[in-house]
Amino acid sequence: MGTKSISKEVLQDKIEAAEEAHELKAGTRIKITEASMGKSGVNLKYWKVVTRDFANIKGDFELREFENPGAEKLPFLPHQDLVLAFDLLRVHLLLSCLQKEAYDAYGQLIAPMTFESFNGEDNDNPLNRFKVTGFAINDSETGVNLTGVKYIRGNATLPLSQYADFHGGENAYEFGDELYHVIKHVRNEVLLYYNGKVAPDSQYSLDFDEAASDME
Repeated sequence: MGTKSISKEVLQDKIEAAEEAHELKAGTRIKITEASMGKSGVNLKYWKVVTRDFANIKGDFELREFENPGAEKLPFLPHQDLVLAFDLLRVHLLLSCLQKEAYDAYGQLIAPMTFESFNGEDNDNPLNRFKVTGFAINDSETGVNLTGVKYIRGNATLPLSQYADFHGGENAYEFGDELYHVIKHVRNEVLLYYNGKVAPDSQYSLDFDEAASDME
């Protein structure tokens, strides 16, 4: 096999490109695992994943990844996008908890899309009787526990909490794939909140019941 020579300039460019790629891999990222919204902010749990150069036993530097858990109570009202993202989880709370609204006249589970494309007066939409206040992703990231409330009579609420698998299992949630994609979206909005995407209007308030997750 023949060899190919390159100029010093090209070699230097390759070295600099490799060094830049190496540096880009280093840094810190936040992996959200839990979030709950209260009246005055958001409770967060996450893993802080730090990638740094580390000298091995031979003295050579290589990238190593370290993970540390963290938890914070951030007293900033969330951006409306985060509130709407949480609303997308309502249908999965309703269905995974097997509420009566989850079934059609034949006793079959109603698909999430049917709720999301509801036609009629907004007050009659079953989703409006549910509020998701938090989620917690399991360690293996194969499922999530949803928590929230169902509004029943007057100001009364029924606390709800249910674990749902994303991709099947012994007690598989039928719409796990859809839930997985919604959680990815919600998780991203929570991360944006953590990085400073908060409500621009200081008068904006959260419409959560006393039974909902709180900062206290």
